[in-house]
Order: sequence, then structure tokens, then C-alpha cells
Amino acid sequence: IKGLKETTINLLKLDLESNEPVIIDSFFSSSGNFKFSLNKAPSYLYTLAINDTLKIPFFSDTSNTEIKGDLSSISSFKVESSSTEDAFFRKFSQDAFFEKEKGMNIMLNHPDKIVSVFTAYYQFQIFNISKDTMDIIMSKFSNYSKQSVYYDYLNKLYKKITKISEGKIAPNFSAKTKDGELISLIDLRGKYVLLDFWASWCGPCIQKFPEMKNIYNNAKNKNFQILGVSVDVRRDRWVNSILLNKLNWINISNARGWGEISDEYGVKAVPQNFLINPDGIIIKKNININELKLFVNSL
Repeated sequence: IKGLKETTINLLKLDLESNEPVIIDSFFSSSGNFKFSLNKAPSYLYTLAINDTLKIPFFSDTSNTEIKGDLSSISSFKVESSSTEDAFFRKFSQDAFFEKEKGMNIMLNHPDKIVSVFTAYYQFQIFNISKDTMDIIMSKFSNYSKQSVYYDYLNKLYKKITKISEGKIAPNFSAKTKDGELISLIDLRGKYVLLDFWASWCGPCIQKFPEMKNIYNNAKNKNFQILGVSVDVRRDRWVNSILLNKLNWINISNARGWGEISDEYGVKAVPQNFLINPDGIIIKKNININELKLFVNSL
């Protein structure tokens, strides 16, 4: 890499347990040259991070991968690899894997690619994909793509998601409010409940709060409650966010990040929500603000 001097280069991968990027190797380069060695394994998405600003994603397996470029021109960077998965990955813009329609096309039409399993692992977490569609996607994956680490985690996630799909009983759980009061989901039986997973560091979560407050304040005489569940690790940041955003509905957290509650509901990313009826049955997943407003007004 031209222009690379006295710089630490990090190799990252996504930890599928925590859903957080982790550094698996580092190299201090004074000449622009560097080399990493990876264990032989089915394809996995890695990210080369330079100065914590430039990030270059690539799929790697047992093949050699060469990355070239000039720090003065991001567009100059090229990834050269004999990996068929990386070649397939580079046919698409990076946004394609994270957009519902484009991602759906990749999953349904290329089930023999590990890249497709990676796409499903992300899309199943974020989007409200029907069980029938998930069933079709899972049934299409080839034996080769099922050998990937992504498939192991995707299959576990799929089973959890279908377990808590619309029409199923919402699993009970308990956690404390900022004032130390222990609240259980079952305590709210008899009410419609919006179970809202969020975090203080989640921009889209925070952006929704003003409209959620309007809906909640206009529903005070209705059979409706919001139960916020934070996936924050730091309790102080969670509490400060409640106070800063003046959240006046019930908020609870175990301050353990992606813990037992989010795991039980198959939640690996926020914001996500579940609308639960007075009998404790999930009637809608990831309802948007306009839909929620219409629903609450109809009560």
C-alpha cells in the first residue's frame, strides 16, 4: 500500500456470538507491506482496517488474497484473490447485502454461495421476513454453503426467530428499571405491549423517541404500554439516555449487552420491536411508527 508509513493495520472479523467486530491480528508496517496468515477454513468475511478510518472487506478461504492501493486515493484499492466467494462478493455493491430487495435476490438465486448465507444471517436479524420466505431460503442452501460457520449461527437464529414469530406466545423475562424495580413481561398481561429493543448508542432508536412519546402520551387512557429493553453494556449510559430523552414509559435492562433477553427473542441488532396482545401473543414484529400510531388510535 503506497503512502502507508509507521501504521498499525488490524485484521477484523465479526464475532457471531456478540455480533461485534473483533481484532484477530495486527501488523505494524513501516514500509507499506504487510502479511497475515489465516487458518484454513470455509470462507469468512474479514475486514482490513487501516488507521481506524479505511476499511476494506473481503472474503477469504484457503486462497491467497492480495490488497493493493494508494492511501491518497481510496478508489485505487483493489482486492485480488482466487477465492470464488470473494469474486462473487465483488460483483455487488456492499449495500446490496444489507438492502432487503437486493439481499433477497442474492439469497434466493445464489443458494450455493457462502456469501448468500452471510446475507441471510444479516437480513434475518434486521428485516421482518415472513416465516414462509425464511423456510424457502433455508431449504435452498447447498451442502457446500451449509458447511460455513455462518450457516451454524443462521440455523440457530432461524429456529429462535420462528419460535417467537407472529401468533406465538412472547417468552417471559425479568429485568430492573433504573430505580431498581424488578419488572416481568407477564406483569403487563391484559395490555397491548410494544416490546422495544434499543440502546443508547443506536441512532435510529433515538430518532424514533419523539414520535413514540407522542403516541404513548396520547394513549394514556388506553390499554397500551411500552416496555423498553436496552442492550447497553454500561448502565450509566442507559440511565443518562432515559433522562436525556425524557422517556416516560417502562424501561428495563440487565446492562449485559446482548444478553439472555435479546437472545431469547433472536435480536442481534437494534432497533427491533414486537407488538404483543393482552393474552401475551405476538401480533406484529417490527411495526413502524405510522402503523403503531394507527393501531393505538384504533384501541
